Amino acid sequence: MSLYTPWKKKRKEIQKILGDEKIIKESWEHYEKMVFLWIWSWLMR
Repeated sequence: MSLYTPWKKKRKEIQKILGDEKIIKESWEHYEKMVFLWIWSWLMR
């Protein structure tokens, strides 16, 4: 199990993107970083 899902892998799961894929990719990567930081901070308590 990976804590980080690369955009290439997530993109394969999405059938059709309406709009600017770059914006969605950047949002996805930001979301993934925030989740990782939250998990890391929770584990370091």
